[in-house]
Amino acid sequence: MLRAWLCGFPCTAWLLFLIVVLPTAAVGQSCPSDEERQVLDLINAERAEVGAPALVFDARLMDSARRHSDDMAEGNFLSHTGSDGSSASQRAQDAGYPSGIGETAGAGQSNAASIVLGWMNSSGHRAILLNPSWRHIGIAYAPTSWFYRHLWTANFGAAPGAPVLLDSACGGSAPSPIPEPLGRPGQPYLVNP
Repeated sequence: MLRAWLCGFPCTAWLLFLIVVLPTAAVGQSCPSDEERQVLDLINAERAEVGAPALVFDARLMDSARRHSDDMAEGNFLSHTGSDGSSASQRAQDAGYPSGIGETAGAGQSNAASIVLGWMNSSGHRAILLNPSWRHIGIAYAPTSWFYRHLWTANFGAAPGAPVLLDSACGGSAPSPIPEPLGRPGQPYLVNP
């Protein structure tokens, strides 16, 4: 009787309950790379210096950032506007994030430390990174063969409620222990916020 109940309609109802009530990563989600996780750790170190709360990965913002970095890499451009004319907020909403976001983008920096340092040396990007209202983040790196060679996007969100967590195969969404903040030499190729 129990087996019949578990494998019948009620089982389907429980699965639907788990999908709707307990958010997990979006279908097609890719896990953050080690470099993308390091960006999160470095941003959280900078946020800790100013008393801002640590950010956690949100699968929807990861999807939005990934799509934008891939779009820029495929189209050979650097912009906050997508090749289809989309804004950062539109891309996040298309990925299921319920409210407006902040976005930083950059090109040319080959690793986590150099992109975060570049963003921290730009007053507009720094303000986005350190905004204490943000709670969630999506980060994407895309290598490319064109001029800049490296493209980065970070989407920041403050939607109420819990983030859509990365699934356990990705190691979850929690930040790593916070490293020391970065020094401040400049990095040139950033999109103005």
